[in-house]
Amino acid sequence: MFADIRNFSTICEHMHPDAVSAFLHDYFNRCTKIVTKHNGMLDKYIGDAILALFNVPVDQTQYQIQACQCALELIEEVDKIRSENLDKTLIANLRIGVGLASGSIIAGNLGSDEIFNYTGIGDKMNLASRLESLNKFYLTRIIVDNETYQATADKFLFRWLDRVCVKGKQEAVDIYELLGLSNSHKDKRQHLEAYEKALNAL
Repeated sequence: MFADIRNFSTICEHMHPDAVSAFLHDYFNRCTKIVTKHNGMLDKYIGDAILALFNVPVDQTQYQIQACQCALELIEEVDKIRSENLDKTLIANLRIGVGLASGSIIAGNLGSDEIFNYTGIGDKMNLASRLESLNKFYLTRIIVDNETYQATADKFLFRWLDRVCVKGKQEAVDIYELLGLSNSHKDKRQHLEAYEKALNAL
């Protein structure tokens, strides 16, 4: 799972460094608690981005469900941060994008002889990062790959977005927007049904 703040460069440009540091500290605290609450492993902070792994280093039976729950709760937490900072224009417009991909990765202690850390590498890591970035194009907040969708479709509401060939890959993949729990509000389900009807009519 990759989660990245939108337009963070603008925030840094117009806020005092101390204020940026304080904001990131609060943001990372709140988001990290959500990751660990859902049995995710915080891999690292990459600037303003968060990289988390699920199902490592200990096997989890429902890790894809937990990852989706985590992503939805991160969005809810960002909504709370915005509402708490209505007097601060930049933070009041805070948005993040989240990308989720499921599959095999290499996980373990990686690095040099002197410095290393527990992390993951592999095609699915790259895909999750690309999906996170695609939120900017589709004006969405959470995008998942087909494997994640197939494993959790009975628990959550999804909207099929597209079949794309992300940067660095030659094979196209189906991507979906994660909207909420399967028992989400009636209006959200109605919007989804209308969207699917329109899509089928093309």
